[in-house]
Amino acid sequence: MDEKTMPSRSQRRKGPQLHAKKKHKTGWMWHLPLMLILLGAALTVVYFWHTKDQEKVAVFDHAQQRLIHQQQPAHFQCTKEHQNKLEIITYQPKNEKFTKEAPLIHQQFLAMKEAFLKKHSLQAGTTWIQKIEKQVLNPKMNKIILSSQFFTWNKSKAHFNQQPLQQSALLLSSETGQEPTAKQIISSEENLLTLKPIVQQKILEQVKAPEQAIDQVLNLPNLSFEQKITIADKQLIITLPQEIAGLSQVSLPLNSVLPYIDQNYVMNQPIEQASSLDANKKYIALTFDDGPKAATTNQLLDVLAAQQVKATFFMLGSSAAQYPDTVKRVVSEGHEIGSHSNVHNNLRAMSPEAIKADIQAADKAIFLAGGQLPMILRPPYGAINTQGAQVVDKAIIQWNTDSLDWKLKNTPLIIQHVMQTVQPGAILLMHDIYPTTVAAVGPIIEQLKAQGYEFVTVDQLLNHQAKPLIQYFSQNDARNV
Repeated sequence: MDEKTMPSRSQRRKGPQLHAKKKHKTGWMWHLPLMLILLGAALTVVYFWHTKDQEKVAVFDHAQQRLIHQQQPAHFQCTKEHQNKLEIITYQPKNEKFTKEAPLIHQQFLAMKEAFLKKHSLQAGTTWIQKIEKQVLNPKMNKIILSSQFFTWNKSKAHFNQQPLQQSALLLSSETGQEPTAKQIISSEENLLTLKPIVQQKILEQVKAPEQAIDQVLNLPNLSFEQKITIADKQLIITLPQEIAGLSQVSLPLNSVLPYIDQNYVMNQPIEQASSLDANKKYIALTFDDGPKAATTNQLLDVLAAQQVKATFFMLGSSAAQYPDTVKRVVSEGHEIGSHSNVHNNLRAMSPEAIKADIQAADKAIFLAGGQLPMILRPPYGAINTQGAQVVDKAIIQWNTDSLDWKLKNTPLIIQHVMQTVQPGAILLMHDIYPTTVAAVGPIIEQLKAQGYEFVTVDQLLNHQAKPLIQYFSQNDARNV
């Protein structure tokens, strides 16, 4: 090869590079059609899946709209919102002030949601239908009914699976839209004071060791309108001013406290009330003081059992401690127990502190003997004043017919005096510590029955409505202390 045909050194350096570049360009051009084919295929796939997704969305939207239409009550407004994977549909009456954002309503719906999530995982498309309905119970109260139902989306079958319906009810004041306050439910201090011994008895029934809790129960502070008091499930639920033996609240059956609460705030539900007395009949309450005394009280109980008569026993705490078996029998046979103080002192002559100590000692002794706290008090000699009545926190039971058995101590004379002085609605004073009295009781009952009298306890005679700071002389004679 001559010098003219030989490539120069610089040409020799560039030659292979130019060749390589040319070769690379040719390879890229060759792959371009393949890339376009692949891109087109990818776009086709994307379009296909997008179309499918749109179809699925359309199917879901159609099914949801049908569901909403089926569930919507007449004259209700509807709101929709989306939370995470949850579609929330809420129905409530038009032009109502309450909303699901109200704290009590919101809490109830959250509880329903938690109950659902305990059994189901939250899947996309889950639709939650909420309904808020109102029933006007009376001018003071509305009953708000909350309904909750979840519908889970079944992708494979393209329809909703209906989950169980959940419901709850709220009793709300028509004035505030909130739960009634203690002041609204129990409208007077007098009623609040009346509930205290009922609450104390309920505490002692519920704690595991009542004999260990009795002192704390007897020193329970008075209930106040600042405490939480609610009505639910035929119960009056009272949060205690202080925890006792692990107990922070008590529930009282509504039928046992109806006289002491505003019944406008009772849910519209059937409640069995204590039977009231027939205005056309004659009633009398036999009451016995100063016992128990084992021999005479048990003989008296035999007479009452034979005559099928219930009576009221006003017991001394000191005597109850001495004869606990007799106290148990009085309770077990369905008689009423009241307090007659601890050692029969004149309460009117005592200081408030001394009265409180005496009545608490009696309550404790009677409870430990028979398992019941006295709800009523007959003061010794009938002696009580306003200051004393405020300390004892019990209804004061006096009498309008005195058998004079304590004075006569003669069975025929006792019978004669009672039959001459008795009248319908009477509270009859006797004493179960005298044999002459016990002997007189049977004939008195028989003669009164012959005259059409029926025998009831003091609580029944007063229609279960005896209140502290009031003294009762007969069925229709009640006076402020």
